[in-house]
Amino acid sequence: MGLERALELIEDAAARNLKKLDLSGLGLSELPDELWQLTQLKVLILGKYDRAKGAYVGNRLPQIPPEVAGLSRILCKRSKINVHQETALWHARK
Repeated sequence: MGLERALELIEDAAARNLKKLDLSGLGLSELPDELWQLTQLKVLILGKYDRAKGAYVGNRLPQIPPEVAGLSRILCKRSKINVHQETALWHARK
């Protein structure tokens, strides 16, 4: 289910030219190749604190994949990376 949902969200982000994509809580052990085509992204959320659950929701990524470097709008000199256990939030700041 997680991979299918991720692909739906990626397809929607591409169709709507979204700048932000939240893939947190999907239980992904790897990121779909389709993600790397979203060059317009400025914010990619792979994990976050869910207040309703009172816990972090993320994925099962062993590391941040090197392909993230291809999303040039996310990675810049002033990018901020927050990592909490197996979750990560990438956010580009101007």
